[in-house]
Amino acid sequence: MIFENYLESPQHIFFGLSLPEKQSNSIIAINKSVCEQIEGCNQWDQTHPPYISLYHTMIPGRNVETFFKTAETLSNQMISFSFPWSSVETDIHTILLWGSINDVLATFQLAVIETINPLRDGLHPSKYDQMLPHFTQEEKDSLNRWGSPWAEPFDPYVVIAKSKNELPLTDIDIEWDYKECIPGGVVAGIINDNQTIAHYDYFPFASS
Repeated sequence: MIFENYLESPQHIFFGLSLPEKQSNSIIAINKSVCEQIEGCNQWDQTHPPYISLYHTMIPGRNVETFFKTAETLSNQMISFSFPWSSVETDIHTILLWGSINDVLATFQLAVIETINPLRDGLHPSKYDQMLPHFTQEEKDSLNRWGSPWAEPFDPYVVIAKSKNELPLTDIDIEWDYKECIPGGVVAGIINDNQTIAHYDYFPFASS
């Protein structure tokens, strides 16, 4: 059984959308240039490529297999669509690429969280408990309802680079010339305690 190693304890799962190959390769290249300058930086590669984040939360280990089956089902119910890119945002620990939500993406993301949320059995990542005093009321409400502070309201984003240490922002020059994104499918996975990816699956849309 492929998921037997995850049965004994809660698992931090993610659900997202795949990036077009050229855009994915561009982010991998930017990520590499940033991570070469600092320790403790997340690293994307062809095995674990970057993705558009739709939902992060925690589920019991017994529900992991169901989660991946659900991800495949959701992908089979979706056809290709597009949404526009918005901006690149940087702070001392994170570089994010933001998208602009449209009706199609909003409808799909809502279907995702409504379908996966019952698998949580009330769990959420424990790291959010320490962050709770800094959350807005909106983020607290989202955490209580969905097990994630940023599930509702939702804005699509890609983590270009993230580090426990301060990023060398003065040495980073990011050019992003792509105007829109056309995802080809769904990605779903499990995140380790050290924020690396333990398991990663890709499920193409029914029409992409």
